[in-house]
Parts: sequence; structure tokens; C-alpha cells
Amino acid sequence: MSDLPAVPATPVGRDSGLGYQVYRPVLPATCRRSPGLMVLTGDVDGRCEVFAWDAATGAARQVTDRPYGTLLYAIDADAVIWWFDEDRNGRGTWWIQPFSGGPDTPGLTGTGPGRPCGLAVSDSGTVALGLGDEHGLRVHLGPRGGAGREVLRTDGHGLLVDLAPAGDLLAVARGAAGKDAVTLLTPDGAVVESLPGTDGRLWALGFAPGRSTPELRPGRSTPELLLVAERDGRYVIATWRADTGLELHRWCSFDRHRDHRPLVPAGPHGTGPPGPARPQQAGHRGPRPA
Repeated sequence: MSDLPAVPATPVGRDSGLGYQVYRPVLPATCRRSPGLMVLTGDVDGRCEVFAWDAATGAARQVTDRPYGTLLYAIDADAVIWWFDEDRNGRGTWWIQPFSGGPDTPGLTGTGPGRPCGLAVSDSGTVALGLGDEHGLRVHLGPRGGAGREVLRTDGHGLLVDLAPAGDLLAVARGAAGKDAVTLLTPDGAVVESLPGTDGRLWALGFAPGRSTPELRPGRSTPELLLVAERDGRYVIATWRADTGLELHRWCSFDRHRDHRPLVPAGPHGTGPPGPARPQQAGHRGPRPA
């Protein structure tokens, strides 16, 4: 038996007047290249804190220890643990720590604080961070642990969905029913294509893991984005690639929930899933806080 904490959890509700939170169990986040290495939250004297767990040995250790607890976490393909250092207003920055232990260091430097709006890590360790502030969404890009540069700023709400495995394409979500429901951009911020949700709401889920497509780009990964589209009162699985555009796979469709919300995981602010290190909240390739 391992010495795992008693309650892995994620907050599902908060009353700002009373300051209470309600928690539900969630599965641990797993390292894509070493699935036996996991990260989860557990109870520490009434607070949620992040723990690392090696399923092969059963060994567990506490990663974070903060006065008000730590709720957002992820683990990337290189077994680097990510956790979000937020204040009581939900603003903060991402930090990293090796799975085996060591000092906490910034995930990217120079980003400034913000609300967590997506986290993704490419196969080579390039990091994309989405941070929200009073002006909208900021997306920063850089090497893990290195200096981040702002590559995108949008007005209003937005969410960084994912970074392609090769680090050559970003997916950003806005309102699911808007003219720019999902936007694909290069690492320099140039728009490759904007996918509208005006013909039916559209949600992006993330890029497929890297795979070679020799006939298109020898020796390189061809980014393929998975989406869910709303069509004729049903949800339809869709994919996007630069060479084919948006393709609806109507053979794979399903009825809407009775509350008319899509059967896709919601991100921290409800527009879609958290990004490719998807952070787990007590929020490819990246940490799958997922």
C-alpha cells in the first residue's frame, strides 16, 4: 500500500461570501511517456495540495504546501510537474518541479500574473501559456523554464486550447457561437485559419499526438485538431488539418444533453477543455492537468 493522501479532489463550487468550496473526486494526471508517473491533489489539514505518485513503487510525496492550498496542476511528457500559484482572486503564475523533487522554478519567466486560461507543452518542451486579465487573453510562448514572449493578445474572453506536438501551431477558442469560435495561429501569432461557430456552435478539444505524414511534409508532424460541432440538434465529431480544412464525421454524432450543453470537457472558464498540458483542477504532449 502507498501513503497516498486521502482525497484527490477538484472544486466544483464556491460561495464568495462564505469562502467555502465543494470538491469532487478526479482521476490523477498521468505522464504521457511514463504513464506510471502521476500527479493528483489530496487533503492536507483541510487544504488541497499537489502530490506526485509513482504507481510502480507506490511512493508518494507532497509537492506543494501553500496556506490556502493548490488546485491546478499538470504533468508533461518529460515528467515535469506544473502547478499554479494563485492568490485569493484566482490570479497567479505557473511553476514547475521535477517529478523526483527539487526546487520550484517559473514555468516561463516574464509573463506576469493572470487567470489560468490554458497550458500546453510540445514534444520538444516548448511551452504555451494562456493567461487572462482585465483586457482579455494573453498567450505566451517559450522554452520550459525560460523566458516567455507574448505572441497573442485578444480582447474579451479566450482560452488557449492546445499547442501542436511539433510546436508549430496554436489553437485558441473564443465564444463557441462566434465568428472566430476557434482560431489556428503560428507561433508568431499569424492567423492560419479562423473557424466560425455561426452555423452551429464549435468547440476545440486538442491536437492529435505527433505522427509523420510523409506525403505532406516529410519527417514532420502534420497538426490535426479534434473538435465537436453542433449540427441539426446533434453533436458531431470533427477534425481540422491545414490541407483538408474542417471535416465533419457525421458517422460519429450523438444527442445533446437535456441541458443542451456539449458532451465535451469544459475548461476553467467553460469554453472548452484546458490546454495540452491540460491542468487538472481540485488544469500531446503537455501537462495533462488536464
